[in-house]
This record gives sequence, structure tokens and C-alpha cells, in this order.
Amino acid sequence: MRLFCFSCLLFLLFACTKEINIELPKQEPKIVVNSLFTNKEPFQVYLTKTRTPFETKEFFIDNAKVIIYSGNIADTLQYTGDGIYTSSVLGLANSEYRIEVISDGFDKVTSKDYIPKQIEQPMISGFRDSVGVDEEGYYYSQFTIAFKDDASERNFYEISIKDLVFGDETWVKPCFSNDPIIVAEGLNDYYPKTIVFSDAFFNGKEKELAINYYPVAYGKPSGGSGELVDANYKVIVRFKNISENYYKYKKKLEVHLSGQDFDFWEGSGDPVQMFSNITDGYGIFAGYTEIVDTIQKLKK
Repeated sequence: MRLFCFSCLLFLLFACTKEINIELPKQEPKIVVNSLFTNKEPFQVYLTKTRTPFETKEFFIDNAKVIIYSGNIADTLQYTGDGIYTSSVLGLANSEYRIEVISDGFDKVTSKDYIPKQIEQPMISGFRDSVGVDEEGYYYSQFTIAFKDDASERNFYEISIKDLVFGDETWVKPCFSNDPIIVAEGLNDYYPKTIVFSDAFFNGKEKELAINYYPVAYGKPSGGSGELVDANYKVIVRFKNISENYYKYKKKLEVHLSGQDFDFWEGSGDPVQMFSNITDGYGIFAGYTEIVDTIQKLKK
């Protein structure tokens, strides 16, 4: 029956077609800045320009003057190709930075943000495999992370993971948590690649979170999770203290990325107005500090 309905739908879609010319209002191009920066690392700024919905190619800006300011220091970044500009100055934790970008044919763009304080080492447990099964029959694994929030200021955090399979890092893997703090952020339904959250409900307190993820496994012909690709795999955990601008940007980004996945029956997601903290342009300029740890499977 479903095949019959599908055939009818295809007939209705393609039986009659009419070409319509749509004239979109012309928009002046703007500079798009992409820079997430941290302590002990040089600044990298990726510059492109805005494009129409029908353009798929990115347009690098290779003739810009990019300056990072901090206190009395002004560092002019060097162009290294593919729209990337790199500084000779390393970021410092608990410091504020300002960026200025000037390029012919565009308005000057500016922004400012800060690198938060360096966080203390959290307590991250080993992981356990097959702790649960989701509604589609996929097994997921779990570890816990415990940390103390700084009561003196409002804080924002991000957790991301990668598997270490046969000694090689995988891509950033989607993870989720059923903790009320994370559920309240409203992102679980979008299958986020990272977990972002604020300390709004636990300011100044110790917090422990159970983090779930899907390990690299062979698929089963009938669906669901299969055998692990590497039974002795490890997990790389990144725990970040992020600025408020970083937090707002990542929340919008996860919704946007989820909407890019097209489903024939449900269609694609609604357009998302991305967060930007760039004056007279678009994009993000935001800081973070992080702790990186590698964990292993808990022994039975």
C-alpha cells in the first residue's frame, strides 16, 4: 500500500511542471568571520563573503587586513591561504580580545569576546558499552563527568567526544544526556554532535553528568547496532569552558545542522536565523578553554 501511495505521489509531483522565474532582491555582500579561539594557541580567522541560496561555492576573502587587539597589543594576522589568517600571538585565559577586519569592497567589521578562565580537571569515569538501547534498536555507551562550577560568575560548557579506533581518531561523534539540566537546553531532539549547557540550575555547585554516545560498530543487515569495530577502543573527551557568545552560536548551529538532513516524508527543517556577534557582518568570534582526557572501558 505504501509503495502504491509513493508511486501516486511521484506521479503528482512530476506529471505537471511549470518553470517560474523568481527575482530575488539584490543584497550587498558582507564579510563572514569564523573564529573560535583558545588559550595557548595562535588565533585563526576564516574569512568568506555571503552568498545567495543558489550558490554552493564558498568565496574566500584573501585581501583583508585582520587585526587582533588585547590591551596595548595589536597583532596583524598573516594570510595562509583558503581564507585563513593566522596570528603570531597566543591566546591567554581570562583575557578579552577584539577583532577588526578591513577589505576592499566591504564594510569594516568588528567584534569582541573573551577567553574564559582555565577550568580545573574534571573527574571523568571510564565508559561502559551497551548500557541502553534507543527506540531504533541502536545500543549506546556511557561515561560520567563530574566537576565544580565557579560561583563567582555565570559559566557555559561544552562536551564533545571522539573514538580512538585502532589508534586513530574518528570524527566528532554525536552524544546526548537525559539529565534534566541538558534536556532543558532543548537540543536532544536535534541529535547534536556536542552537548552545550549553562550553569543556570547549579551555579557554584558540584555537578555530575551521565553522557551517552554511539560507539563505532558494524551495522546489522536487519538494522540496529552490531559488533564493535575495535573491542579495545578508547574515547577522547573534550570538556570546554566557553563564552556566552560561543554558547549561543553552538545552540543555533546544532539546530541549523539538523535541518540540513533531508527526509523524503518529513522534508527538511525550517530555516534558522544563525547567531552572530559580528558588527556590520556575520559569523562568530568567541573564546574557550578546555581539558582533554582519554578514557578506557571500565573493567567488570
